[in-house]
Amino acid sequence: MKNEYESITYHAPQRYLLSDLKTVSTILSTTPDVSNQEIFINDGVARTITNFQFGAEGQVIRILGDNNLTIANNTQIKTSTGASKMLAASKMFRFTCINSVWYEDA
Repeated sequence: MKNEYESITYHAPQRYLLSDLKTVSTILSTTPDVSNQEIFINDGVARTITNFQFGAEGQVIRILGDNNLTIANNTQIKTSTGASKMLAASKMFRFTCINSVWYEDA
């Protein structure tokens, strides 16, 4: 027997609290302080990041590439390529801190 009623799923509109909004921080050094921050942009100066300072276990950071910022692959940062890489313009890159090492998402 066929069911006369179809199941309808209602999805409420996504709502954000002001506390959910993230600030964008500007990278001004080769070892930026990432404590309590999530989203970063470069100030347009060519530089190579060698470490992200004061990160927390499990913390995720995102960086908007600009063709001037390079991430060094070393003991503190592991890029998805296994080599230092320039961050392409207008692309977001994500890194997660695990055991004090920052891993780029593949």
